[in-house]
Amino acid sequence: VLISVESAQTRDMTVDRPAVRQPRWSPNGDSIAFIAQDGAEGKSQVFALPISGGEARRITSSSTNVAAFEWSQNGKEVLYVAAAEPAAEPEGPERHNKSFNVRHHDYLATQAPPVLHVWRLPVSGGEAVRINRDDVQVLGGQLSTFSVVPDGASVVFSGFPADHPGDYTQSELYVLDIETGEQRPFGGSQKKVLWGALSPDGRNLAFSHAEDEDNSLYRTRHIAVGGFDTEGAEIISKGIDRSFWGGAWMPDSNGILIGARDGSDSSIWYQPLTGDATKLNLGNLQPATTYGPVALDVGDGGEIAFIATTSQRPSELYWLDSINAQPRQLTNFNASVAAMDLGVSEEIVWETDNGFQANGIVTYPPGFNPDEQYPLVLAIHGGPMSASTLRFSDLHQLLAARGFIVFAPNYRGSDNLGAEYQAAIIDDAGSGPGRDVMAGLEAIKARGIVDETRIGVTGWSYGGYMTAWLIGNYPDVWRAAMAGAPVTDYLDQYTMADVNNLFGDGFNELPWSPEGQAVWNEQSPITHIYRATTPTLIMSNTGDARVPITQSYKLYHALNDREVPVEFIAYPIPGHFPGDPVHERDVLRRWVGWMDQRFELARDAPVPD
Repeated sequence: VLISVESAQTRDMTVDRPAVRQPRWSPNGDSIAFIAQDGAEGKSQVFALPISGGEARRITSSSTNVAAFEWSQNGKEVLYVAAAEPAAEPEGPERHNKSFNVRHHDYLATQAPPVLHVWRLPVSGGEAVRINRDDVQVLGGQLSTFSVVPDGASVVFSGFPADHPGDYTQSELYVLDIETGEQRPFGGSQKKVLWGALSPDGRNLAFSHAEDEDNSLYRTRHIAVGGFDTEGAEIISKGIDRSFWGGAWMPDSNGILIGARDGSDSSIWYQPLTGDATKLNLGNLQPATTYGPVALDVGDGGEIAFIATTSQRPSELYWLDSINAQPRQLTNFNASVAAMDLGVSEEIVWETDNGFQANGIVTYPPGFNPDEQYPLVLAIHGGPMSASTLRFSDLHQLLAARGFIVFAPNYRGSDNLGAEYQAAIIDDAGSGPGRDVMAGLEAIKARGIVDETRIGVTGWSYGGYMTAWLIGNYPDVWRAAMAGAPVTDYLDQYTMADVNNLFGDGFNELPWSPEGQAVWNEQSPITHIYRATTPTLIMSNTGDARVPITQSYKLYHALNDREVPVEFIAYPIPGHFPGDPVHERDVLRRWVGWMDQRFELARDAPVPD
């Protein structure tokens, strides 16, 4: 969709293009290239669309899906990431041999996962040429990086050594010369680097890095900057005690816009290469933050377009003329939702047992009366490196609309309250966070607004982990529970998930000794589930590589065998959470409906057909 900054008028640019993503302006601005599924073959390909109008033209003809792409510096080529054409099927009896070598792959693999390469292709047509060597495999997906150096001579990508495919602990940023194919690690050796961006002048590369020498994913991540042609890097964001997963360079190459979850908010800072950072004044807007750069883009004059919500308005596009300007709303796609009578959200703060000041978000039902008591549902965030803030949440509003108070606690391990709070989860995955959640619940109950006979606990991913932990360790508190894609056994998570051994960062010792195994077992909810009596709904995707559904099966059998009311819903689709509107709606309906239903039934009532 093309949006006029001045008038806010919109024009749809693509029609009937499934799975459109990664739009990229051409260097001269006369067209936009993007990835979409090709109608004939169903493969993801790169298309180019003239801004003046007309049909999009397919540029690539890859026999495998294009994972990422960028324009060359002169706009005459595209450089893209894709696997090579599959090898020819063997002949004779061997055509029936489907064996493959398992490396650091998730449990869903039925063949050796494809090796991604970097290719160059003239926009005018011709044959694509692979330009990287075999000693490094390109990293694709959510945690990948791929960009062209401003001088047009090389690209930067994230990858693994070929002898450690899929091993995220070995991921690095590599520099690849487009003409010669020579490649080198950036800045010596920087392991577990999952994001990187070149400065517009091509002199420096910024990347997200933890301050400890192991670059642990469970510790606060800072923005480091190093010279493109030199070794070593310096952390520039030390003055902000928040966790940064990425950023965007300013056009003068003298500073970076970085975003993070920040207390009860999400915030954006301008961080110069030297000196103190400045927080942008965004009012009550909550920029969209992910495990990567905040959702924004910077123009040649320092203008900023960004996506944000408020607690009572879903995502819209906003505009800043400069880092010192006031934000202006450009789109109005969600006006109908914002016009509804929605629940009001606020921050709540409490003290933890180890001296931290924790926080969380409470959303009240529309028409809330502080002199009445209401049922309460915990909606626990995942991650654990994430946080609940005053952003819009469809789940929280749907629960509030049913008359529930919704409590979203930020337990230790959340990345919104500083480095010490985030790192306190290491070797304490369940018990410490569990006490944090329970202390927050007591703080709300002390207000006298909670019907203590009707309290539910829910969450997805690590929120599902906390749900399973809490029903096993505090069995008498909960009237109902919903565990979505729950981590129930940490050893399964380490050995079977797509990011596999990164989960080892959550412990001081691996589970391959009696001592390590004891700690991992103690912090796995399945160890304590024998005490659970709470009626529980479980939901999970069969194709979830991030949290294998095997762990949901363990939880289901542990409850069902002991005659605890339990229902298990599986979605035969890939992904960690349903990405299509039909299944997402079904998840939300069941999530909210389970609380409605179980709060009206006796606690030990069987699950109705």
